[in-house]
Amino acid sequence: MISAITDPQNIILALSTLAAFMTVMALAAPFLKRDNLASRLEAVTKRREELSQQARASNEQRATSLRKGCAE
Repeated sequence: MISAITDPQNIILALSTLAAFMTVMALAAPFLKRDNLASRLEAVTKRREELSQQARASNEQRATSLRKGCAE
Protein backbone atom coordinates (compact mmCIF):
# COMPACT_ATOMS: atom_id res chain seq x y z
CA MET A 1 0.00 0.00 0.00
CA ILE A 2 2.71 2.50 0.98
CA SER A 3 4.83 1.47 -1.98
CA ALA A 4 1.94 2.29 -4.36
CA ILE A 5 1.61 5.80 -2.90
CA THR A 6 5.33 6.52 -3.03
CA ASP A 7 5.86 5.00 -6.49
CA PRO A 8 7.19 7.81 -8.75
CA GLN A 9 4.94 6.77 -11.64
CA ASN A 10 1.82 7.06 -9.46
CA ILE A 11 2.93 10.45 -8.11
CA ILE A 12 3.51 11.74 -11.65
CA LEU A 13 0.12 10.36 -12.72
CA ALA A 14 -1.66 12.01 -9.79
CA LEU A 15 0.04 15.36 -10.38
CA SER A 16 -0.72 15.20 -14.10
CA THR A 17 -4.36 14.43 -13.40
CA LEU A 18 -4.55 17.32 -10.96
CA ALA A 19 -2.93 19.68 -13.47
CA ALA A 20 -5.35 18.61 -16.21
CA PHE A 21 -8.33 19.12 -13.90
CA MET A 22 -7.11 22.57 -12.85
CA THR A 23 -6.59 23.53 -16.50
CA VAL A 24 -10.13 22.53 -17.40
CA MET A 25 -11.50 24.46 -14.41
CA ALA A 26 -9.47 27.55 -15.31
CA LEU A 27 -10.81 27.49 -18.85
CA ALA A 28 -14.41 26.80 -17.80
CA ALA A 29 -14.60 29.34 -14.93
CA PRO A 30 -15.48 32.38 -17.09
CA PHE A 31 -18.32 30.46 -18.71
CA LEU A 32 -19.74 29.37 -15.36
CA LYS A 33 -19.77 32.90 -13.97
CA ARG A 34 -23.13 34.67 -13.80
CA ASP A 35 -23.56 37.79 -15.93
CA ASN A 36 -24.63 40.77 -13.80
CA LEU A 37 -24.44 43.36 -16.58
CA ALA A 38 -28.19 43.52 -17.23
CA SER A 39 -29.06 44.15 -13.59
CA ARG A 40 -26.29 46.75 -13.26
CA LEU A 41 -27.51 48.59 -16.37
CA GLU A 42 -31.04 48.56 -14.99
CA ALA A 43 -29.84 50.03 -11.68
CA VAL A 44 -27.84 52.72 -13.49
CA THR A 45 -30.83 53.65 -15.63
CA LYS A 46 -33.07 53.90 -12.58
CA ARG A 47 -30.55 56.08 -10.71
CA ARG A 48 -30.07 58.32 -13.75
CA GLU A 49 -33.83 58.87 -13.91
CA GLU A 50 -33.93 59.71 -10.19
CA LEU A 51 -31.14 62.26 -10.59
CA SER A 52 -32.83 63.73 -13.63
CA GLN A 53 -36.08 64.18 -11.71
CA GLN A 54 -34.22 65.82 -8.84
CA ALA A 55 -32.48 68.20 -11.24
CA ARG A 56 -35.79 69.12 -12.91
CA ALA A 57 -37.41 69.77 -9.55
CA SER A 58 -34.45 71.90 -8.44
CA ASN A 59 -34.49 73.91 -11.68
CA GLU A 60 -38.25 74.41 -11.41
CA GLN A 61 -37.87 75.60 -7.83
CA ARG A 62 -35.17 78.09 -8.84
CA ALA A 63 -37.26 79.37 -11.74
CA THR A 64 -40.25 79.84 -9.43
CA SER A 65 -38.19 81.76 -6.88
CA LEU A 66 -36.68 83.94 -9.64
CA ARG A 67 -40.16 84.74 -10.99
CA LYS A 68 -41.32 85.71 -7.51
CA GLY A 69 -38.22 87.91 -7.05
CA CYS A 70 -38.81 89.70 -10.35
CA ALA A 71 -42.52 90.25 -9.62
CA GLU A 72 -41.83 92.08 -6.39
